Amino acid sequence: MAANSAPLSYDDFKPQTLADWQARVQRELPPGQTPDALRWRPVAEPADVAPIYTAEALAALPYRHTQPDTYPYIRGHKGASNRWLTLEPLTADGDGRAALAAGRAALAAGAEGLILTLTDPKQLDFAALAAELDLTKTYVGFHLPAHTDISRFGQQLTTALSGRQHPAFGRRGHVTLAAADPLMLPPAGVLDALVDLGRPAPDFYTLTIDGATLADAGAGPTLALALVLSQLVEVVSEQSGRGFAPETVVAELRATLGLNTSYFHAIAQQRALRLLWANALPAFEVAPYHAGLLKIHCRPTSRVVFGADPDTNLLRLTTTAMAAVLGGCDSLEITPFDAATPTGATPFGRRQARNIALLLRHESLLADAVDPAAGSYYLETLTDQLARGAWAIFQQLENEGGYRKAYQSVARLVAEQRQAQDEAQASGKQVRVGVNKYTL
Repeated sequence: MAANSAPLSYDDFKPQTLADWQARVQRELPPGQTPDALRWRPVAEPADVAPIYTAEALAALPYRHTQPDTYPYIRGHKGASNRWLTLEPLTADGDGRAALAAGRAALAAGAEGLILTLTDPKQLDFAALAAELDLTKTYVGFHLPAHTDISRFGQQLTTALSGRQHPAFGRRGHVTLAAADPLMLPPAGVLDALVDLGRPAPDFYTLTIDGATLADAGAGPTLALALVLSQLVEVVSEQSGRGFAPETVVAELRATLGLNTSYFHAIAQQRALRLLWANALPAFEVAPYHAGLLKIHCRPTSRVVFGADPDTNLLRLTTTAMAAVLGGCDSLEITPFDAATPTGATPFGRRQARNIALLLRHESLLADAVDPAAGSYYLETLTDQLARGAWAIFQQLENEGGYRKAYQSVARLVAEQRQAQDEAQASGKQVRVGVNKYTL
């Protein structure tokens, strides 16, 4: 720009209303069509997506001016950066030494924590675990079989830490307990043991609400949110009735979300979950800041990782990982692109999964911006839409007595959405590149 040129002015560009945009679209549509013809609805979702969103859509949102790390935490609890933990999933067979060796290699190659799925916790070499990994510095999640003796597991873990002169209260990580039925919560007595396991360690989360498994089973974004919220409320209510302070239970909670390839829905899902939890938590008479304690872990749902043309999975995994990060996840797990092939996940596939997260952090610099979705007409509206839809389903389940008593309704809703997704994929309505369209 020349030194004597006039400064840029936008006075000639008048603000456009929704009606202005609709009139413009109408001129470009075929005769007889209206802008409503451009509305669409994702498979198994209860609400339409409009072709146009404007600032007018935000006017009714009461949280539109809230900041990150402030109630209701729709923009997350991170105030200074958008950092997340990249966790490497590994299966620990037998004494777990092979998985520990693989885990150390993964940590050296860019992973920031591990998820160890223990096939038999009784066989795990806890001394080797504590010797190989400093559990006060390295985040380690333990995924345990449903029949695990939680108290014994906790005692063995504490003994191993003591043997290395590491305080039990300093351990970092989480516990997830598998279930024979992915739609069911663990029995109340097991939840008691899980709360006791986590209480000495503020950075060790023992009550995992596994929304990712619900997504694997067929629940879409809105339904998965409703079921996660219902489980969260059920656990806090139930454990409070069994003598635990609500604040104690809330401090142990973490939630997982299984993201699909509907990119914007995946971003909005996390924001909606934080809004929903902030809306539900006052019923337990805890301080508002407790709503910001909920940790959210994201991974791709297994329904978007295919054995056919597996290279296309790399693109799906990249978009779901990017959506997880933009939505403000606390931790991220990326499935190896070849996990669904006959050979299973290979070292190359694991490396590619780690590199996706490394690229998002070090090259895309997505850890440097907190809630970059803030202010987007579409994403703010979609967040509110998902939250309202999930809240309506949640209230239906509460009217039936809560999550446990509403099990039959939960199973029916998930089955209906799974069928709708399967039919949409089989018919080609839901395009899966390399699977049902553009195949090799």
